[in-house]
Amino acid sequence: MNDSNLKKETFSELENYKFPTDLEYNDHGKDVLALQDFLRDLNYYPHNNSLNNCPINGNFRSCTENSLRKFQQDNGLNTTGYLDIETRKFVNLRR
Repeated sequence: MNDSNLKKETFSELENYKFPTDLEYNDHGKDVLALQDFLRDLNYYPHNNSLNNCPINGNFRSCTENSLRKFQQDNGLNTTGYLDIETRKFVNLRR
């Protein structure tokens, strides 16, 4: 999945997305895309403010991990860089 394949409708589907599973480095797909979109909506993604280096593409790599770490830190969660059960529950309650 890459940015050129993403349609406007794809992002509208993610607005109230609930994460069914934990996510970690090297995961990919709609769940990761929803996570990147969620973090972007809260100004955490991309962590370096450049979508050129950190595209929203559904691939869980260092940009997603670093953005998630900052989100976790700012919200008093365990800073793992992964969408673990604690972070997933926290995020799902806010969707």
